[in-house]
Amino acid sequence: MALLPLANISVARIRHPAERFALHQRIRAVVQSIDAPTIYEVPILMQSQGLDVTILKKMGLPVGDTPGLGPWRAFLERRHKAEETAPLHIALVGKYDLQDAYKSIREALSQAGTYNDRKVSVDFVNSEKLTDENVAEALKGMAGVLIGPGFGERGVAGKFVAIKYARTHDIPTFGICLGMQCIAIEFARNVLGYADANSREMDEKTPHNVIDIMEEFGDECKRRHGKRIIYPSDEWYLKAGRPIPEPEFYEDYDQLENGVGMMSLFREEFLAELEKPHRIYGTKKMDVVTGTMAAPLITEMMDELRRQYPMIEVKVHPIKNNFFGGNVGVAGLVTATDIIAQCEGRLSSGTLGVPAVMLREEKDTFLDDMTIEQLGQRLGVKVEVLPTSGGDEAKALLRSGLHIARRRRP
Repeated sequence: MALLPLANISVARIRHPAERFALHQRIRAVVQSIDAPTIYEVPILMQSQGLDVTILKKMGLPVGDTPGLGPWRAFLERRHKAEETAPLHIALVGKYDLQDAYKSIREALSQAGTYNDRKVSVDFVNSEKLTDENVAEALKGMAGVLIGPGFGERGVAGKFVAIKYARTHDIPTFGICLGMQCIAIEFARNVLGYADANSREMDEKTPHNVIDIMEEFGDECKRRHGKRIIYPSDEWYLKAGRPIPEPEFYEDYDQLENGVGMMSLFREEFLAELEKPHRIYGTKKMDVVTGTMAAPLITEMMDELRRQYPMIEVKVHPIKNNFFGGNVGVAGLVTATDIIAQCEGRLSSGTLGVPAVMLREEKDTFLDDMTIEQLGQRLGVKVEVLPTSGGDEAKALLRSGLHIARRRRP
């Protein structure tokens, strides 16, 4: 066995006694990761070996009384009792055989069972193999059905089969992400009579797009309560190829942190900044990168900037996300790797604008661990970090240097 670097603490799955392992591997403190019925037992087992005390000592922090972990132990006791009850069977309908894809869903159902003093058995049903002929057998004895998330059309037909069967046989059903879309589509087709209802994620030309339902709900809430309450996210509009609503649609931008209204606010602030008087010195030419989803809006704003200030030219480069997957279109997940692959030899200036949202909290490193300096060296340009808000980005783009030029009025 190869020697490990000298370590203060090691948590390891081992067969040999801890002391012998520590001596052999040059490790000063060893905690055994012992087999446990569930992952929720692990903190108790780690504490029993003094891991908490060891960490405090290594960090030079005072060691107080040993925590009793009362609420955690009460949860474990309740969980153990729940596991002794007759299982409540929940069908998880999805297309991914690798169950790690549904790990968070399975754990959520398991914990829900604990807090309701029932054991939950999550039974996977492969939607690709589900038909009208076998659905009754597949969902036999199920107390509930969960229609899982996913991407693309594969397996969707089987989800519709499961949803219709559950609806017509009064089985409680819940959908997550694409699963909820499928529930809305099935209801629109088989109850409301829109046989061609669909989501634009699966059919861009569908005449009955279920996203409209959310806007209708929002309109009704506005009529009844004076506030929309329900807002489709920016991503929904962009994916559907529909225009982002005007600022008044979002009222006070209450759900900005959930990605609702960010595009509208950016546009509003950017255009408002252009309306203010600015002294522009000289000319400026620049390239800017962004995600594929925001690219149309950013291009529209750069065109308006050029119209009002002809001495400023900005070329927008939409970056397809190959690092995390082509379906990921947000700017915040764009990496330097993809920027280099798609911009090398294609830039029109010596300056590249990078939105701050692409960088880690350290402000100089991308998600692929490449720094701004490294990006600039690879592309042979100066990299300028652009602020996140529309108004601040407009200010940054308006900075320049030689003679005064006036804004071109509408």
